[in-house]
Amino acid sequence: SMESSVNQLRASGEKVSALTIYSLWPIPEKKIKESLSGIKRIIIPEMNHGQYRHEIERLVNRDIELIGVNRVDTILITPEEIMRAFHGN
Repeated sequence: SMESSVNQLRASGEKVSALTIYSLWPIPEKKIKESLSGIKRIIIPEMNHGQYRHEIERLVNRDIELIGVNRVDTILITPEEIMRAFHGN
């Protein structure tokens, strides 16, 4: 889960935060934009081909790195997959 990934990254000394979006539509643009202060990288885990990532791309400053973690099967995205994306593996 994202919470597990955030906890592991914080335990290793990384400065991370998480924003969980519960309503995909309409896109909570204001909440997303408010959450971007000081953000350098966004990891977007999705159980699809990355459609929501495209919506986030149009909201964020181009200086913010967007990383998609996608699966299109029935296996949930693991904390390890999110951690690998964070570390660039």
